[in-house]
Amino acid sequence: MAQNDKKSLKTRKTGLSDIFSVSKKAVTDLFGGKQLVGLVETVWIIGQKDAVKSKALFDTGATRSSVDMRLAAKAGLGPIIKTVQVKSKTMLTKSIRRPVVKGIIKFKGRKHKVQMTVADRTGMSYPILIGRDMIHSNFILDVEKTHRSHDALDVKTKEEREEYFEDEEV
Repeated sequence: MAQNDKKSLKTRKTGLSDIFSVSKKAVTDLFGGKQLVGLVETVWIIGQKDAVKSKALFDTGATRSSVDMRLAAKAGLGPIIKTVQVKSKTMLTKSIRRPVVKGIIKFKGRKHKVQMTVADRTGMSYPILIGRDMIHSNFILDVEKTHRSHDALDVKTKEEREEYFEDEEV
């Protein structure tokens, strides 16, 4: 293999359109109009006051989408249309009632109308959670778009990985 070929293999991002030598539109058409997304993507939340750009986590374990209360206020999401009972592994209580608001999420040029719960997501890594309510009809998740590593752990050094696996019995 020539040196230039090796270099291009190392620096090239591989996606379905690269593998099958087809356009991104053809890949979208292949999935019935659904967009191919990674686990974390930049989205716009559009409300009555403003459009706010933020990172969102696409979470197949979440039944419905959720937005941080400060982000909802900044965008002017609302009014509250109902409340729902939500279960969460991070809460001390088994479930809690949360308000639901209507909003629009803009992602890669497409606008999606969505109903989102409003929550205090201060301790969470991402202020927006895209749940199955939105993923089901609109998106196909490709974890390699976000995580390029196949390691079992996201640890920073080789020594930390070796130390972790020393304790494991095979």
